[in-house]
Amino acid sequence: MGLVQPQWDMTPELPNLNKTLKGRFTETEGIKKSLNSPKKGRCTVCSWHRSARLQWCREHHNWTEQDWACVLFSDDSKFSLSLDCRRQLIWHESGTAYRPENIQEKYRYPKCSIMVWAGIMINGRTCLHVVANGTMTGQRYIDEVLLPHGRLFRGAVGDKFVFIDDNTTCHRTLAVQDCLDSEGIQRLVRPACSPDLNPIENVWDALGGKLQVKLSSDKQEHPHPCTHRGMG
Repeated sequence: MGLVQPQWDMTPELPNLNKTLKGRFTETEGIKKSLNSPKKGRCTVCSWHRSARLQWCREHHNWTEQDWACVLFSDDSKFSLSLDCRRQLIWHESGTAYRPENIQEKYRYPKCSIMVWAGIMINGRTCLHVVANGTMTGQRYIDEVLLPHGRLFRGAVGDKFVFIDDNTTCHRTLAVQDCLDSEGIQRLVRPACSPDLNPIENVWDALGGKLQVKLSSDKQEHPHPCTHRGMG
């Protein structure tokens, strides 16, 4: 049973991982990241997070390429099908959120979004799975992800197979852990607030960028008559 081989090469277009995830953390005093809205919370890495991240890296710094080749990096992500998708982060000085340059165009109409799940390895990938109705639960995670995809890759890679996901609540239920144990799937747990330790984040960033370019192109061809200026 073989792995699904990539049908395209996105590597040259993937941004630097540090730059991709940089906007998720507050790094400079007096400067904050904003999603065109002062109501959005900011993710700050505290000393406990830094210690846990350092410990995790020390535990795995001797892993070889062959070791990492057995790891399936997985994640789910939601993409907006509207231009005001709120994925674009900006840096601005405190107190400048309402300046014209920090305000973007927005549709008045309800947004449409889609949630997907996927996994990548050094030499392969899963199919892109669309999560119907956009809500992932623990049982759906078992039925739609672990059994069809985790079991497939576990059988192809063998005993050295390692599965990485995030710390979402539905991924951490007892039923999910029981399923992993019964299938002989070893899970590698990442520290909290460490999306940059999962390279699939670069895939989501590239995919989101391509989607927004397509939506922007469609808008230019078929401009919407009822848009307004407002906080994103």
